[in-house]
Amino acid sequence: MAREQALQREDIVARAAQLFSERGYAATSLRDIMDGFDATGPAFYYYFDSKGDILVEIIDGALDDADEALDRLIEDPELTAATRFLKAMVSHANMVWGNLTAARVLFVENGITSAKKSENIRLRMQNYAKRLSALYEEGAAEGVLVDHNPRMVTSLIIGMANWGAFWVEDGTDREALLDLFEGLVHGAVREGGAELLNESRDF
Repeated sequence: MAREQALQREDIVARAAQLFSERGYAATSLRDIMDGFDATGPAFYYYFDSKGDILVEIIDGALDDADEALDRLIEDPELTAATRFLKAMVSHANMVWGNLTAARVLFVENGITSAKKSENIRLRMQNYAKRLSALYEEGAAEGVLVDHNPRMVTSLIIGMANWGAFWVEDGTDREALLDLFEGLVHGAVREGGAELLNESRDF
């Protein structure tokens, strides 16, 4: 009983996230989650009403982290809109690749939650993308970023980062990967970057 009392909410969430990522939400039972702690049902129900509650907490946590990171960049008065956008893209990739378990659960399992919760998740992700698009639009107005459709550019870059959740492995040199990602993004969206990309197509 002492071990059950010592069990923390975050321990259960971390264990569940790992199993959801490896096996999928549907294939993971409460017993699977609690077996990792040699604990029984009451220890689980002390914190959660259902397995679905854990899924919601994992997804909400990932979205909260993304929103908070973007808030910090937007509120920095020393950064231009273009710099905020470019830093936000690298920050997004770093969060995804640095939290592979939570990212995989978010991208694969978010539709399993209740209809109301799924809609809330969709709206949060949509709003996040809109905020990034607005930064891109401001950066283009500054003359620093290429004048492309902000939503399309943002969706392409976010998609590239998000897809990394399924091929980046634990132990990957994330700093080197982020440097490569940053170089690709800068080359594609900064004024003058297009010429470099055109030159690369000549060989």
